[in-house]
Amino acid sequence: MATLRRWNTGSKGSLFDRLQNDQPRLKGDAAFILSVKNNLRHIFNARPGECHGTKELGIIDVNDALLSTEEIQSSICQSIRHCIARYEPRISQTQVVVRQDPITFTYYFSVIAQIAQVYDVERIELDIHINNNKLEVI
Repeated sequence: MATLRRWNTGSKGSLFDRLQNDQPRLKGDAAFILSVKNNLRHIFNARPGECHGTKELGIIDVNDALLSTEEIQSSICQSIRHCIARYEPRISQTQVVVRQDPITFTYYFSVIAQIAQVYDVERIELDIHINNNKLEVI
């Protein structure tokens, strides 16, 4: 049975954020950045072909790929850039690079981009780590 839920129409969050409505009430820039991170987490943990309405949504499975080869690293970076450009309109001028943690020697992806705030454009840097077969946006 369908129910009606109250929407916060003043929110700048993604559609998923407004529908779920179960996150802590943050205000201003913190809520905006959290909304972007959550949207990216949803996008990055989808796999191409899984969404019937949008077949190209998602990135290739990084667990199946051997991250040590430059070709695989480059294709994952390109896939991340493509998904951000297509499915997160609040971010622009995106650069994605693969980095290796000097202590644990694990690979992660670093995203440097511009984010459009209401009155300002700000440069942000996000790290994407592989954690339990999922990508976490930090």
